Amino acid sequence: MNLQQTNSDLEFLRELVDTDSQSSFQQGVRHVQYLLKDFLDQLGFQVELVSQNEGAPLFIGNIGDRGPVVTLISHADTVIPASKSHFRIDGTRAYGAGIADNKAGVVVALKAVKIYLENCGTNRLRLQFVNSPTEEIGSPGLHESFKLLGLNSQYAFGFEPSLEDGGLIKSRNGNKWIKITVQGKSFHAGRAHKGHINAAQDLCQVLVAMNAKLIDNPLVTFNIGELTAGHSYNTIAETAVAKIDTRFQCLEGLKLIQEMLEEDLQKHFHPCSNTAVKSRYQIDIEDFCPPMKTKDNNEMINNYIKHIEKLENSAPKLYHCGGAADVNHFYHEDLIVLDGCGAVGGNLHRIDEYIEISSLNSRAQAFANFLLDLNKRERYGYH
Repeated sequence: MNLQQTNSDLEFLRELVDTDSQSSFQQGVRHVQYLLKDFLDQLGFQVELVSQNEGAPLFIGNIGDRGPVVTLISHADTVIPASKSHFRIDGTRAYGAGIADNKAGVVVALKAVKIYLENCGTNRLRLQFVNSPTEEIGSPGLHESFKLLGLNSQYAFGFEPSLEDGGLIKSRNGNKWIKITVQGKSFHAGRAHKGHINAAQDLCQVLVAMNAKLIDNPLVTFNIGELTAGHSYNTIAETAVAKIDTRFQCLEGLKLIQEMLEEDLQKHFHPCSNTAVKSRYQIDIEDFCPPMKTKDNNEMINNYIKHIEKLENSAPKLYHCGGAADVNHFYHEDLIVLDGCGAVGGNLHRIDEYIEISSLNSRAQAFANFLLDLNKRERYGYH
């Protein structure tokens, strides 16, 4: 089923929402990807479904062979299964599992592309549609692919849901998950306390120093998510492990974290009083996501906002969002980027997740109008 066959956004959205595509249920995710393929095949896209081991494929669709590359980014998976919240309409809102994040975003993006291609005359843009199978669990294994797709793009738009007031996302934090493992030497705490290397105490000294350096910095957040060490009151901990979440609004914030990690952490360790030996340590980066930021006062982004204002009688505000999304991995400093271009919605990742039904049309039409403006610029050579 698709929009062209049913002429109904809501019917297509119903099919997407009632397809169980929780991240762990890759059969359902795969079905969503093939629904997209059927739709974009009819519009003339060249679609590639990139295999992901035993999981659902990454969806990449392209149309056009000239002009700037405009990448539309969405995802097929959801946090909760469809069985916990089927599609339903109540007044001006529609509800269902993953309806805002990200099933309605998919519908908005597809409808916008369809409207644009039906009205552009000669297409002078290269449109690229990317739909992740595993965004809700961080799109593991896809980050390098996203980075390459981003480097080949001039524009990137994430179709994550807008904010509940209709606001768009101008920037997102990046994050770095850091695992620090300290290896000391175990002894009985009473009988051989002086001849020890206490991994737990050494690691705590490191964490205190890190926290002191970052706690008041507005560009960075520092969170110790997990701390494990030792196994009893009267033994000296041989191993200690900390799992740390750092987030940063910009590359300057990332630089602060990087400089911190490049320091010699052993300077914080207390040596064994008998041998002068210190603990050893290892740093592992468990996850990395770059920050993303919209260029200030970009003419085309401002035009897009004006198109929304004309249709909704209110200009959406631009917000910073602390969480990361797939669009972060596409980001580079020359990219014109924006997120939250999907439907207006709220209560994400809950059984009462919803969208404002009218935003399906207004956000799709606004983005189509943006593409039409961009196409006109290419036609007349306005750069």
